[in-house]
Amino acid sequence: MDCIESVATSMVDSVLRNPAALSCLMRMQQKDEYLYQHSLASTVWAAILGRQIGLARSDINLLSLGAMLLDVGKTQVPMEILTKPSPLSEKEQALMRRHVQFGLDILDKARDVDPKVLEMVAHHHERYNGAGYPEGISGNSIPVFGRIAGIVDAYDAMITSRPYARLLSSYDALRQLRKLADVEFQAEIVDQFTKAVGAFPTGTLIELNTGDVGIVTRQNQIRRLRPEIMVIMGADRQLLDDFRVIDLNEETATKEDRQSLWIERGLPPGAYGIDPTEFYID
Repeated sequence: MDCIESVATSMVDSVLRNPAALSCLMRMQQKDEYLYQHSLASTVWAAILGRQIGLARSDINLLSLGAMLLDVGKTQVPMEILTKPSPLSEKEQALMRRHVQFGLDILDKARDVDPKVLEMVAHHHERYNGAGYPEGISGNSIPVFGRIAGIVDAYDAMITSRPYARLLSSYDALRQLRKLADVEFQAEIVDQFTKAVGAFPTGTLIELNTGDVGIVTRQNQIRRLRPEIMVIMGADRQLLDDFRVIDLNEETATKEDRQSLWIERGLPPGAYGIDPTEFYID
């Protein structure tokens, strides 16, 4: 995971050195904090996935740049639509969907934007079964970078707090992507993304079968449901005085054994008032 994080960080740095990308990023930050954070996070997820599937460094750079710019067109969408907590009307939905063309128009004014980046912006809302927009194309008719963009964009949206949608844990978001494999998203890319991110990424909040709450401190590359965790809260929802580290791979996983431990469920960031970033994780 440390290696993946290092690669992802270098990709973000590379994107930020691109003047056009930086200008668009600042535009998104001025428009809306969620839009800004979503763009940065999507860049990292794209870099991680690109590394997982063995793309060349130059293609990972392009993939990261495209991921950052997916929603730049939303800077042209009114804030009352972007932040509306209730379902959009048909008219509002039609305007929201125009953010794809708005983004392409913005990038058309920039110099030397790679065609693969434009493909990502143009197709990140197309779906494998043809149910997406703006063209409603399906399967391999969607450029591969566009198929990747759709997965990255959808995953980060699911794990990020928004006024109009329920926040999911990383584990539940990956489960949702699995349900949509070969429906909305290409199954092979979903598989690779799941392997790259891991069922319980480092820093994920989890709840054990005992009711105790912990934070994943290290992934298990072989048994991905049995990571190392740091237990920080008891079943009574009180922070422990002494945190303890447990390697679930060394624990019995048989449900008939009352002493065994397993992860009951993943928790979304902020569950029980816990901010995982406040805890040092090596």
